[in-house]
Amino acid sequence: MLLNFTNSTLTVSSLDNQQFASSFNITQSTPFLKLFTEDVNTVEGKIVGIDFYGPAKVYFGITNVSVENVSRSQKVVGTLSFVLTVKKSVPALTNSQLKFYLYTDKAVYYIGKISLNVVKE
Repeated sequence: MLLNFTNSTLTVSSLDNQQFASSFNITQSTPFLKLFTEDVNTVEGKIVGIDFYGPAKVYFGITNVSVENVSRSQKVVGTLSFVLTVKKSVPALTNSQLKFYLYTDKAVYYIGKISLNVVKE
């Protein structure tokens, strides 16, 4: 993901295709990406939470965590969604990764990572 900050706007685009972008008004903590993971019905134990790690973790946050059952091809799939936020104070970053984990009362599951470049204008 490419995060481009100006004085008042955050523009988010894919590193692979910067033609498609979304812009947001900057606040102290701006929601900019909604992420999903599927089939959480197969995890062992009760879902306790979600967290992420990486060198830039202090500049990002997770909000609006939701678990929903979605019907797909006559099968019910448990889907976890959450919103990633970025703080206005984030510095310029190059190829900084955030790795996401789902926690249950019995196990920890790695659910993916994103790579971020932050440009401050």
